[in-house]
Amino acid sequence: HKLHLVVDTESGDILVCDDTPATVNDCLMLPPLLNALDGPPPEAVCADMAYDTFDCRRAIRQCGARQLIPPKQTAVACHPNHTYWKQREILQERDDAIGYFAANRINGSDQLARKCWKQLVGYHRRSLAETTMARLKTHTGTHLKAKTPQTKTTQCQIKCKLLNILNQA
Repeated sequence: HKLHLVVDTESGDILVCDDTPATVNDCLMLPPLLNALDGPPPEAVCADMAYDTFDCRRAIRQCGARQLIPPKQTAVACHPNHTYWKQREILQERDDAIGYFAANRINGSDQLARKCWKQLVGYHRRSLAETTMARLKTHTGTHLKAKTPQTKTTQCQIKCKLLNILNQA
């Protein structure tokens, strides 16, 4: 089983959680998680390169947030022959990042440019979500005791609520 979380990086609270079989790609879960958010939309969504997909970027744009997702190493900017050219505004932040990497390449490598971009846009806030997942595993264990999918989901939700309670203390 895999647990997917939306974490408020200011408070450390888990805002939304969902569990899936381990075979489900993470990027498929981002749009439904964002749709499940209550309250004001997030200012930004920080995620790793696994979320560098058109559907994820569209979901983030639809909720009005900034896309703090580094483009994949092989990413190229959208151009007129691209499938998504008519919806290129969805990929604008991605294209800007690709342009930044290209403009700041050193000796043909964009590794330092990627590092600088992450600092520039605040991408490292994503580590706070990773910390939340580590805290969840530390306080509630890494395995689920439940047997059926429905009770596994309930157990995941209880673990998340418990961590939020501990976070308030």
